[in-house]
Amino acid sequence: MEHDARTFLYGIIGHPAINSLSPGMHNAAFRSLGLNAVYLAFDTMDLEGAMRGARALGIRGMSITIPYKGRVIPLLDEIHPDALAAGAVNTVFNDNGRLKGMNTDITGSVAALRRITGPQGKRALIIGAGGAARAAALGLIKEGTEVFLMNRNSRKAEEAARSLGANFLENLEQTDLRFHIIINATPAAIGQEGSSLCVPDRFLKKGVAVMDMVYRPAITPFLAHARKRGCLIISGLSMLFHQGVEQFRIWTGLEPPLEIMAGALCHYKSIVLPGKISGAPCE
Repeated sequence: MEHDARTFLYGIIGHPAINSLSPGMHNAAFRSLGLNAVYLAFDTMDLEGAMRGARALGIRGMSITIPYKGRVIPLLDEIHPDALAAGAVNTVFNDNGRLKGMNTDITGSVAALRRITGPQGKRALIIGAGGAARAAALGLIKEGTEVFLMNRNSRKAEEAARSLGANFLENLEQTDLRFHIIINATPAAIGQEGSSLCVPDRFLKKGVAVMDMVYRPAITPFLAHARKRGCLIISGLSMLFHQGVEQFRIWTGLEPPLEIMAGALCHYKSIVLPGKISGAPCE
């Protein structure tokens, strides 16, 4: 559809945002349904100015990414209770000039995991203490998962665990716990044993579900190593897909074209297609 004066504008706000895969996914969905809408990437270091501009220009919806998921909260008019509890917003809907903040990472992380394992009654280790980690922790806690948070910044992880009702773990060397789910929710690469951020092999047992929210590359070295150890792996593209599907519903009120949105991401290899593939690359 040709864009005109009636085109609805959506976008992702972050720094960096230029390499985001969200524009391809959402624009494919808009085209598929014949919607007069476009989704762009806004790479900015001026969050406050960006939000003023979004309000003034009538930008219909925004994805919020690193490093602004927490910082955007005081700039909004209304925050969903779950987003407040997570301390992070990744989705903004402009409702006639009133900016409403939500967090689809909460449901997106759980939906991605459900393609591999049911989280209820399981024990999960989440590495990280930022917006994505807090969202995943909240989502899993709501599903009845026992959650442990660990981060290189121990104070930040301890504060996040306390606020969410999760458990704080200072390091893996001091525990004999077995984890059924392990999630890297940091932008950093998880290395092998001996690196500054690693998961020792004794935790990577056959059947453990391992997710890396980093999606470039789709199969990170951490996931590749976990797969060799017999773990069930989940690419960060799966979470990107599931949280994006929920964003589309919020922004448009329509049922998302799942195959189209998944297909847009499959050009970059791994994704979990709803009801079809469980963690396998769509090649």
